[in-house]
Amino acid sequence: MLLNVIAGALLLSVAYFIEFHFHLEPCPLCLLQRYTFIGLTVLSVTAFIHRPQYKGKISYAILQLFFCLIGILLTFRHLWLQYFAPNDIVLSCTAGLNRLLQFQPIFDTLKEVIFQSEGCTDIDFTILTLPLSAWSLFCFIGFFCYNSVILSLIIKRRI
Repeated sequence: MLLNVIAGALLLSVAYFIEFHFHLEPCPLCLLQRYTFIGLTVLSVTAFIHRPQYKGKISYAILQLFFCLIGILLTFRHLWLQYFAPNDIVLSCTAGLNRLLQFQPIFDTLKEVIFQSEGCTDIDFTILTLPLSAWSLFCFIGFFCYNSVILSLIIKRRI
């Protein structure tokens, strides 16, 4: 669990550094991915502090896998919008995530962000020619694999 805490804190630090140092405004899907990383990190910190027994460890591991799956789905959608969205699809312009949450219920906001985000098609920043959404996908997959191994070790009662 400590590795999840360290990796999550490092990833969030890098995300905030890139945002503030390069003056980049994250798109709504980027923010949802960031919130998923925050949720995963907070869950890892909670599990690390709580030190649960067998059933609690399984519950934390399953919740972490759930957050990883949400992150993977969000990043797949983001990458699809960036690389494969047809040009003839006119996506409606959406306001920022915080602005949408002020005027709509959360589920309507999530639906609009996931299915109608125009700003999410832009690639403003790359590292080694890959957009940040691709790096997020690699990180979520890494977290998923790590937590899958942890869950299997918990079930076998090795940790």
